[in-house]
Amino acid sequence: MIPPCRSWWPRGVLLFWVLFAVALPAKEIHIDRIPINLKLHNVSLRQALEEVSRQSGVNFVYNDALVDSIRVSCECTQYTLRQALDFLLKDTGIRYRVINRQIVLIGTRKLPTRDVRGYVYDAYSKEPLPYANAYLEDTRFGSSSNTDGYFVLVGVPEGPYMLRVDYLGYQSWKLPITVNDSLPSLRVELVPDIVRGESVTVTEENWKMLKLTAEPAEVRFSPHQLSVLPIIGEEDVFRGLQLLPGVSTINDGSAGLYIRGGTPSQNLILLDGMTIYHVNHFFGFLSAFNASAIKSIRVYKGGFPARYGGRTSGVVELTGKAGSTEEVQFGTGANFLGSRAYLSLPLKQRGSLSMFFRRSINDMVETPLYRNVVDHFLRQEEEASGSAPGDEQLIRLHTPGIYFHDLNIRLTLNPGQRDRVALSFYNGRDDVNIDEDFTFLGIGATDPSWLKLNRTSAWGNVGFSGKWSRVWNNRFYSRLLLAYSTYFTRLNDRFTQQDPGNPPFAFASGNENRIKNSGAYLDTEWHLSPGNTLQMGLALTDAVLRYYLKDEASRLLIDQRREAFQVDGYVQHTWTPMRGVQLIGGIRGAYYQPLGRIYPEPRLSFSVKPARHWQIRGAWGHYHQFVKRIINEEISERSRDFWLLSDAHIPPEFAEHLILGVDFEKGGYRIDVEGYYKKLRELTEFSLNYVDDRFPLTGERLFLTGRGQVWGIEFLAQKQSGRLSGWAGYTLSLVEHQFPRMNHNNPFPADQDQRHEIKLAGNLTLGKWNLSATWIYTSGRPYTAPENLYFISLLDGTVHRNVNIGDKNDARLVPYHRLDVGVSYRDQIRSTRVEMGFSVFNVYNRKNVWYRKYNLISTPILVRDIRMLGITPNLYFKVDFQ
Repeated sequence: MIPPCRSWWPRGVLLFWVLFAVALPAKEIHIDRIPINLKLHNVSLRQALEEVSRQSGVNFVYNDALVDSIRVSCECTQYTLRQALDFLLKDTGIRYRVINRQIVLIGTRKLPTRDVRGYVYDAYSKEPLPYANAYLEDTRFGSSSNTDGYFVLVGVPEGPYMLRVDYLGYQSWKLPITVNDSLPSLRVELVPDIVRGESVTVTEENWKMLKLTAEPAEVRFSPHQLSVLPIIGEEDVFRGLQLLPGVSTINDGSAGLYIRGGTPSQNLILLDGMTIYHVNHFFGFLSAFNASAIKSIRVYKGGFPARYGGRTSGVVELTGKAGSTEEVQFGTGANFLGSRAYLSLPLKQRGSLSMFFRRSINDMVETPLYRNVVDHFLRQEEEASGSAPGDEQLIRLHTPGIYFHDLNIRLTLNPGQRDRVALSFYNGRDDVNIDEDFTFLGIGATDPSWLKLNRTSAWGNVGFSGKWSRVWNNRFYSRLLLAYSTYFTRLNDRFTQQDPGNPPFAFASGNENRIKNSGAYLDTEWHLSPGNTLQMGLALTDAVLRYYLKDEASRLLIDQRREAFQVDGYVQHTWTPMRGVQLIGGIRGAYYQPLGRIYPEPRLSFSVKPARHWQIRGAWGHYHQFVKRIINEEISERSRDFWLLSDAHIPPEFAEHLILGVDFEKGGYRIDVEGYYKKLRELTEFSLNYVDDRFPLTGERLFLTGRGQVWGIEFLAQKQSGRLSGWAGYTLSLVEHQFPRMNHNNPFPADQDQRHEIKLAGNLTLGKWNLSATWIYTSGRPYTAPENLYFISLLDGTVHRNVNIGDKNDARLVPYHRLDVGVSYRDQIRSTRVEMGFSVFNVYNRKNVWYRKYNLISTPILVRDIRMLGITPNLYFKVDFQ
C-alpha cells in the first residue's frame, strides 16, 4: 500500500500573501462603514466572497481548501462589511483579519479530507470513456479519467459539492455529493449527444466534435461525430483532423497529417499502444483507421509531455472501442469506396469482444467515385508521360486491380474491481496491380516501338497489444503494456521494351521496406496530494528494419538490415498550486544502443487563468527521433519514401519546441491564438541529384544531413454549442530547410511549406437532419523544376542520364481551395439505428494541381499538371442493431 503524501504548499502560499500584504503601503479600510447587500441561496463560500469583494472593492486572501467545501445562504440587506463577514463565516471555523486593504481568512480547525473516485462509462454500451473531465464546481479539485475511465480527486475536505463530468460528444453529467467517510466509488454514465434517434436539446454544456484543453497544443476530437462532416468515401479520422488549424494535407490523395510544419513520419501514431507507421488506404483517400472502431482521439500538435517520445512533431493517440458488456451489438454500412461490418459480444458482464472489418468493393462493383479516382490520377499520370513533339504515342491502361482491407479486434476483461485487461489486434493492407502498354512512332520511323509496364505494390500494418492495468489504491495506478507492430511496403516495376529490328529486352526497378517494432512499457500514476500528481514510466523496445533499393539499371543502391535496442524512462510532475494555475515539468531519457548514447529530453508546460474567461499557456521541450522516413526525390515524377534506423551516417533527428498561446472562452464561444517555433537538426534527405560523380556511388553518399526551422501562428474561432456549431481557423507559417550541396547551401522552403491556410467548418442540426459544409484554402506548395536532360556515354559503353535542375523548391504550385457540402439523416427504429448521407466533394469543381510531371526527353521540356479530384458525389448508409 502506497501512503498519501501531505502537502506543504497551502501554508506556504498563505504565508506569501500575508507577507506581501504587510509589505504594501498602509492604507486603512473601515469595514464598519462599507455597505453590503447580498441575496444568496446555497452557493459556495468562494462565490459569496467574490460578490462581497465586488461590492466592497476589498481583496480576500485565503487557502482554496479552506472555503471549497462550505456552502452558504444569506439575505443580508443594508449590512456593513463586518456584519456580512460575521454572518457568512458563522459556524465555519474561519476567522478573518484586516491587513492594509486585504482581508486574510484563517482557519481555526482543519476539516478532514477524503478522496472522490469513480469510473466514467458510456450509458448505453457500458464501455469506459478515457480522458473525461471530472471536477467539483467552484473548486480547484479536478482530474481526467485514464484509459480505463478511472478518475480520482484527492484530499477533498468533507462537505457538500456538485460533481460534474464532461466528455466530448456526450451530455454533461452533474451530481450533488457529500464528501465523507461513507462516500462510495462512483459510477458515472454519460449519454451521447446523438441519443437513439431522439432530438437532443443542445446547450452550451454540450461539446460537439472538437475541444481544446488546458494543456498547450492539445486537441480532443470526437470520432462518432465525424459522419456529420462532408466526406469523400466515408467518415475518416485523419480527414477530420486535417480540418484543424496547424494540421495540413498536401493533396487530396493523402490522409497523412502535416502538423505544424512536420511530416507524417514525424508524428507518433498510437492505436491502443501499438505504433502505426503508415496511415493511408487507397492512395491516401482514406486513412488506415476505421472510425467505427475508434472511441477517442487525442492530438498534441507540439510540446507534448514526457510520457511520449520517439517523434519530433506531434502525437495522435487513438483508443479503440471496447464494446458493450451487457448486450449484443452489430451493424453494417457501405459507401462508394468500401463496406464495413462490426460485431460486439458481451462476456457475462465481465468484459466484451469486439470485431470491426472494412474492405474495398471495387473488385465487385466499379462505383462512380472509384472510376473518378482512377481517371483523375492513374490515367492522368500515364497520359502526362507525353512524348517529344512530332511523336505519336498510344497509351493503354488496363483496368487496375486495387484492394484494401482492415480488421480491428479488441478483447476487454474485468477480472476484478481494480483490474482491467485488454487485448487488441490490428491488420490493414493495400494491394495494387497496374498493367500498361505504350506504343511509340518516332519522327521518320515507319515501324512502332512498344513498351510494357507491370507495376505491383503493397503496403500494410499489423499490430498486437496486451494491457494490464490496476488501481492499487485510490491514488496509485499502473499500466503494463506489451506491444508488437510491423509495417511493410513493396514496389516493383518491370519493363519490357522492343525497338524496330532489335530483340526485346527487359529491365526492372524496385524497393522493399519492413519495420518490426516490439516493446514492453510500464507507466505509473501517483496522486500525491491535492494538486500534485507524479507520473513515471519505463520502456524497453527493439526495432528491426530491412530496406533495399534498385534503380532502373538494376543497380543495388541500398541493401540494409539494421536492429536497434532502446531504453526509455521518464518522470513527470503535475502541480496545481492554486485554482487556475497548472505547471507540468518532466524529463525523458532515451538510451539508443546502436550509437551507445543517452539522449536527455527535458519538458515543461504551464497554463494560467488570470481571469475567469481567459487562459494563457505555453510549453517548451526537446525531442529526438531514431527511425526516419526518407524521401526519395524523383524530379520527373512524385517522390517515393522509405524508413531507416539512425546510425553513424544517419544521425537521430532533434527538435526543440517553443509554444505560447492565449484563449478567451465564454457562452459557448472560444477564440484561441497560439504561436510556435521549432528548431530542427539532423534532418535527412535522399537524392541522386546531388551526388558528386567524381566519387564511387555508395548508399551512404546518397544521404544528406541538414537543419531547419519552423515558425507559425494559429487563430481559431469556435462556436462550441447550439444547433449551429463549427469553427474558423487561419494559420500563417514558414518551414525552411538547409542542406549541404543542395541549393548552393542556402535555405529553401520545405516540401510541406504552405504559408497561408484558411479552414471553415460548420454544422447545422435540424432534428434528425444535419447539414454541413467545409471550405479550405492553402497557398501553393513549393517544388523543384528541372531545366534539361543530357546523357553521357562512358568508355565501357554505359550511358548515364543527368538532369539539370533549378534552385531547390524555387517554384510554387497555384493555390489550393475547395468547398465540400453534405447532408445526413439519423433515426431510431426500435432497437435499430439508421444513418444515411449524401455529400459533394469540391462543389465548384476547382482544378487543383496535385504535382507537375515532366517529359525530360523532349526539347523544350514538356510539363503537365496532374490535377486532383473535381466535383465528386458520394452516398453512404449505416445500420446499427442493438
